[in-house]
Amino acid sequence: MSRKRFTAEQIIGLLREADVKLFQGRGVGQVSREMGITEQTYYRWRKEYGGMKTAQVKRLKDLELWEALGRPDLADQSSYDEMDANNQLLKEELTRIFLTRTAAEWEEFFDQAHVPAARVNTIPEALALKQLNNRENLFHTFNTVPGTEQTVTVPVAGFSYAHGGPSVEMPPSRMGTHTEEVLRELGYEDEEITSLRREGVI
Repeated sequence: MSRKRFTAEQIIGLLREADVKLFQGRGVGQVSREMGITEQTYYRWRKEYGGMKTAQVKRLKDLELWEALGRPDLADQSSYDEMDANNQLLKEELTRIFLTRTAAEWEEFFDQAHVPAARVNTIPEALALKQLNNRENLFHTFNTVPGTEQTVTVPVAGFSYAHGGPSVEMPPSRMGTHTEEVLRELGYEDEEITSLRREGVI
């Protein structure tokens, strides 16, 4: 059986799912196989994580982070009770540490340390991700747009829909196309709109 590293949060979630399946009458062996672990691992998880609450999980995750960064002493200062008082200290220390490597290096570092973390991509970086090639509904490109010789690409949806979803049927309008319509809805008379256009306001 292949070995996979689980975070404390994932383990607690799996244990909760296991409780439901065990209540339904399944055996520990079957439930363990469905989770992709051995029975020994299940019982070890149950002993270590079975009674944990949200605050305890956060405490454990903080400990994993600060131990990976070489500052386990700061884990005691990042609990819910002490977070506000030590917020500035923790921010300054994280900033100092993170400036020692690039974002890509930190991503690899945390992956090897089994600490769940990922860098925040810029918009160009996010749009260049390979998985977006299969997201057909993310963007729509118009090859012909009146008033411009360039193609125009517009966003459609940031996620997939099980059924249907939004669509783009026409290219975006040129700037000023609906100016007069909007002004009329705001109560402007035709003479006022003409005056605004003559004066270069619109």
